[in-house]
Amino acid sequence: MCSCLFLSLIMTWLLAEETSVVTSSNEHNHILFATRVDTADDEGDTTCRNQLQLMNQKWEALRKLYGSLYCNVHGIGPTGGFCLDANKADIGDNAYLDVGLCAFVVSIVGQGASLGDFGAGVGQYRDCLTSNGTGVQWTGYDGAENVEEATMNLVHFMDLSSKKWLGHQFDWILSLEVGEHIPHLLEDVFIGNLVRHAKKGIIMSWAVPGQGGHHHVNNRKNEYIVQKLGQQGFHLDHEVTSIGRSAVKIAWFKETLMVFRKEEEGAMTKGDRLL
Repeated sequence: MCSCLFLSLIMTWLLAEETSVVTSSNEHNHILFATRVDTADDEGDTTCRNQLQLMNQKWEALRKLYGSLYCNVHGIGPTGGFCLDANKADIGDNAYLDVGLCAFVVSIVGQGASLGDFGAGVGQYRDCLTSNGTGVQWTGYDGAENVEEATMNLVHFMDLSSKKWLGHQFDWILSLEVGEHIPHLLEDVFIGNLVRHAKKGIIMSWAVPGQGGHHHVNNRKNEYIVQKLGQQGFHLDHEVTSIGRSAVKIAWFKETLMVFRKEEEGAMTKGDRLL
C-alpha cells in the first residue's frame, strides 16, 4: 500500500527546510533541494500516483519560486544555474556559439541522430545543429533559473545537479561548460545524468583550473574527467577529440573539448590518452 500521507509529510518538510535556507549558500543546502518524489511504493495505486503527480507539480512551482528568491539574494541559482529573465537571457557567456564546433558535432553524431543538449544555455546551438538537412533531433535542457520563460520554452528547465531520468536515451549527449558550475559534492550526480541518457556517446567540455568564468566553482583537469567518465564505461576517443579541438574557434574549447564513446560502441585501442 502506498503511504501517500507519509510521502506528503516528507515533501512538506523538505520544502519547509528549503524555504528556511534561501540566504545560505553551502553545498549541504544544494543537496537538500535536489530531493523530490518520483515513484509510488505501489505502482498499481492510481490514487497515490495522482497525488504524487500533484505534489511534484507543486514542488516544481515552489522550486521556481525558490530559485527566483535565491537569485535575488546571491545572483546565482541554488545549484549553480544562471539567473535569467525574459529581458536578460544572455548572461555569463551562456549564448556563445562556435560554428566550427557545430559542424564537428554534426559530423560525429551523424544524420538523423537524437541529441540531448544538457546545459543548452539559451538554445543557441539548435539551429546550426539541425539546419541544412542534418536531420539531427535536438532537445535542450538547462538548469538556469527562468530558462523556459527566457527562451520561450525552446530550452526545458532541468536541474542537472539532481538525479534525473527522462524516460528515454539520446544517441548522443552534448554538454558544454556545465560541470564547472556544479558544486563538487554533486558532480557525480551530474555525470550520472549524462551517462544515463547517452546511448552512444558524450561530447563535452569542462573548464580547467585557472580558466575564468561566471561563477565557476568546480574546474577540473582533463585527466580527472577522463577518469570519471571511464568509471562509467565511457572512454575518450583521442583521435576524434584532437580533430574537434582543431575545428573549434573559441579558445577554451581547444583545451576542454572531449569526445567519449560508450564502451560497447568501441573503446579506443590507443587508450584514453589526452592531447
